Amino acid sequence: MSKRSRPTHRSPAGFPWTAVSAVACASVVLISGTLLAQTPAASSSAPPDASSPQPATETAGMRFDRGVMFYKSGAFEMALVEFRRVYELVPNYRVLYNVGQTCFQLRDFACALRSFDQYLTEGGAEVPADRRTAVTAEIASLRSLVATVQVQVDDGATLEVDEVVVGRAPLPAPLTLNPGRHRISASKPGFHPAMRQLVVASSDKTSLQLALVPIEKPSAPTSAPVTASAPPPPSPPPPQRESHGSLLWIGWVGAGALAAGSIVSGIMAIDASGTLRDERETLPGSRKDLDDARASLDRWSLAADILGGAALVTAGATLYFTLRKPSAQADKPAAAQLRLLPGAVQLHGTF
Repeated sequence: MSKRSRPTHRSPAGFPWTAVSAVACASVVLISGTLLAQTPAASSSAPPDASSPQPATETAGMRFDRGVMFYKSGAFEMALVEFRRVYELVPNYRVLYNVGQTCFQLRDFACALRSFDQYLTEGGAEVPADRRTAVTAEIASLRSLVATVQVQVDDGATLEVDEVVVGRAPLPAPLTLNPGRHRISASKPGFHPAMRQLVVASSDKTSLQLALVPIEKPSAPTSAPVTASAPPPPSPPPPQRESHGSLLWIGWVGAGALAAGSIVSGIMAIDASGTLRDERETLPGSRKDLDDARASLDRWSLAADILGGAALVTAGATLYFTLRKPSAQADKPAAAQLRLLPGAVQLHGTF
């Protein structure tokens, strides 16, 4: 019974996608052997302490095996994290090949291109000839799938692509970006950050200029020359109290109203007096009518007297406060002086 051949998808350089796992397995042998060779042998007289931290090479070997396991299971993102951590622990150029293959599986062609290029640069003559030929062909094919952007910005500015720091200006080479939309920003102390968004396609070669505007510093206040100032003008006299005038107006109005009431009451009292006189002259008179006329006269006479007296008191008080100057008197403090005279005591002063 014949077996069906498993379909494969070929990369731009002709490498089948499924063949990368085999390449990664071959890299495992190379990396593992190198890491084991770099691991120092333990002394027989002094066994290692279980609580002591593991050597970097031993940790890197375990992480590398874990990355290969993730790669074989198709968890390429997890594999990429492990391979990059291995390179941080032990910067062996062989790990870069695995990083490039994993980025290629993730369709991150810019990452794969950078990793393969760094792999050949750091490996140099140690890279086997057949591997160098294959990787060189892969790099040439990947260059047609990415775009390059030359960023022009002030030296020393920190550049970010999609919120990931890529270096400081000037960069050694143009940015390598995957096709699509990207956000490129630059920042520098003392300057406002600059940001641009652009969309690139494969094989694009473009340039981008980011202008950093200096942050304006607040200018120091200039001290004005000290000159002799003229004496301040005398303060105006305090205004008269409006409440004083209002009270006087109310007093005069009240006095007038009371006087008018007193006059009206007097007129009514005169009328009641005439009525009482007529009742007395009427024969035969009624006792009840006579008493009513007398009571009416008494009421109106009393009202006229009370209202007249109140009018006189109100008018007198209002006149006193009208003639008196409260503002001038208020400014003068109260003073009193007691004098002893022959046979008498004299007290005088201002209040």
